[in-house]
Amino acid sequence: MRFLNQRKAVTLLVLLGSLTACEITGKGDPENSPCGKFCEDPQPYCNTDLKQCVSCLSSTEHCLAAEASFCSDAGSCTGCTQDTDCAHIENKGVCDTTTNTCIACDSNDDCTDPQSPLCLVSSGTCVQCFVGQDDEHCTDGDKVYSCNPATNTCTQTETESVENCMACQADSECKTNHKCVPMDYDGSAYGNYCLQIENGDCSNPFRTVVDKVSVSSAEDSEPNSYCGVNESLTTCEAVLAWGDPCTMESICVVNGEEALGSFCRKVAGADNSCAYPCEDDVECNSTRVCKDPGDGSPKYCDAT
Repeated sequence: MRFLNQRKAVTLLVLLGSLTACEITGKGDPENSPCGKFCEDPQPYCNTDLKQCVSCLSSTEHCLAAEASFCSDAGSCTGCTQDTDCAHIENKGVCDTTTNTCIACDSNDDCTDPQSPLCLVSSGTCVQCFVGQDDEHCTDGDKVYSCNPATNTCTQTETESVENCMACQADSECKTNHKCVPMDYDGSAYGNYCLQIENGDCSNPFRTVVDKVSVSSAEDSEPNSYCGVNESLTTCEAVLAWGDPCTMESICVVNGEEALGSFCRKVAGADNSCAYPCEDDVECNSTRVCKDPGDGSPKYCDAT
């Protein structure tokens, strides 16, 4: 009998313990809960002092978003007001008191990872390099690599190594007097390419002047003029592939990829050669003309 009474006592203690836990989490008997009801999302916790359901009871357990890291006295997750409010947010231990958001840094001292030692203050993130400072952050021996402005990471492309109308990631990759410019094809964004800055000296087949903001320029920069190609008809790949042999009937393949804005034609007397459409002779090499085939198909650059 004594053994049974002991078991009943233990069972009662367990039940009481469960009730206390249930009150806090919002589960259990609503009539006996300080909140008088089940607490469910978006206020799943019972604050026994306020006797009401709330969104949080603890910053470190319930407020895990960078923009709402602090659990207020009212039981809601709000923005930070000091760095300690961000201590539990992974890789974002600094409070930006202007936006009340936890960020990674507001100075280089906050960036402890040797792979990302610099603070990009504009975004509050730790990065590997700054645009325009490639020679300080992206060096390997006597080699200097570009800093990708989209990611602020060092690329594997040396500065001033990319030729005209070739794909690029940063202005510094392009040859002197060239910048990395976003290009379109047939009305849609196509990619970034090194283009010569227009100073009245554009030469065929790059005499179509395009006004663009280069990829490494500040967001509020004014467009500059560059020596480009007719973006409504063709692409840099197609222009550079002119005369290369091709086997497809409708489009050329360059380095295993389709060169949009190209097609196979009889060029300079040779069948199955890469060509591209044009509107004017200036879009062709100085030794070529924009030829009308006379069969209703587009004009294209051919040998004179």
